[in-house]
Amino acid sequence: HAHILYCGDDGAASSEETLKMGEEFAKTGVTHVFATPHFIRGTLEIAPERIIALTEEYNCLLKSQNINLTILTGMEVEICHEIPGLYKEGKLLTLNNMGKHLLIELPFHFLPPFTDQVLYELKLLGITPILAHPVRNHVLCHNPEPLWEMVHKGVLVQVNGGSLLGFFGSRVKKRALSLIKSNLVHFIAGDAHRAYGERGPRLHLVHPILIKAVGEEKAEVLL
Repeated sequence: HAHILYCGDDGAASSEETLKMGEEFAKTGVTHVFATPHFIRGTLEIAPERIIALTEEYNCLLKSQNINLTILTGMEVEICHEIPGLYKEGKLLTLNNMGKHLLIELPFHFLPPFTDQVLYELKLLGITPILAHPVRNHVLCHNPEPLWEMVHKGVLVQVNGGSLLGFFGSRVKKRALSLIKSNLVHFIAGDAHRAYGERGPRLHLVHPILIKAVGEEKAEVLL
């Protein structure tokens, strides 16, 4: 999960930065990255065809520069009640375009009343939703019970490395560790937006934090 494509969202600011991000990922041992540009209904709607074409283009450039990284396609879709319909219309891109997993972003300050319905309808379509950084949602940060219910219904949960590194505050870090120890987290993701700094590739820094929290074996699984 990374905003590595130069495509108009808030990720890589140039083609050069896309390649720099690729180089930094490779340095930290990452070999595959999901390019997940934001999809925000009515505000930022990048066509799946464009994401696929850009991914192919940048993979060729990475290979030509001997950078050992493969970019896979995807989207980070801001939740809205239209998601099932948008998927049927071919406007949303599942991870690696496999028709199996869709990365969903919740708003930070509230939990929309249609959340459960949208996730349920996606499951009916054969799509497993993956929630991107739900610990940064203020409602779920204070009360994880709705998240328990979502996981029980088959939703997968991702936590960003930045949350564990304290980039979003101590409360978010504490909640992230609590959910991980409670087996409510399935993946740790990078969510890199830049080549350097806090929003750069940082998963290698998360590894020792996870080992301390849950042991080496589970840390490897999460990463």
